[in-house]
Amino acid sequence: KFCNVWDAQCVLATELQGSDRKTYSAKWEKLHQINEMLHSDHDFDWIMWMDCDAVFTNIRIDWRKHLSPYLDDSKVLVASKDKNGINLGVLFVPHTREATRFIEEMYEMRHYIESHPNEKDWKDQAALNEMLAKDETLKNRISTDVPQGKINSFLDNPDGTRWSVGDWVAHQVWCQKDKNTKCDVNFISAARSIL
Repeated sequence: KFCNVWDAQCVLATELQGSDRKTYSAKWEKLHQINEMLHSDHDFDWIMWMDCDAVFTNIRIDWRKHLSPYLDDSKVLVASKDKNGINLGVLFVPHTREATRFIEEMYEMRHYIESHPNEKDWKDQAALNEMLAKDETLKNRISTDVPQGKINSFLDNPDGTRWSVGDWVAHQVWCQKDKNTKCDVNFISAARSIL
């Protein structure tokens, strides 16, 4: 619906295409899809990525005005922060050479990250953290100025800005059925509240 209203090109990945090895996390698909789009012949200025547990809940918001103070194409990545750091569930990447190199490098980190397990399931986040540790100047090329509530409001998770009716995007992070039986119900309810 969002794509039709705002005449945006949307790509809905329905199967894994970038998995080199069956043992690798599906988290790498995000970087594979972004990398493929950056190398495509499509004409665009920005890529917006939303994890499959995020949904537009207010398509009346003019995203260009909503995000204009934050979309700086001199950056390689625009995302929000929550209590755990940079959240890669909803992010923006400009269609620039520097951003393309950054995404390529982050995607290539999958081999290192998969061979050096960490305690978190967020493999993409682990790759970003490794890159930030190796290159201190990278933090200046990543923007986290956008308030979390603008792009990435959380449902059922106290670690960030809580979603409310009227917000642009709802993101159901860390949804574990064994911990929260209302998780799916709340997400579907938010998705149905689309304005």
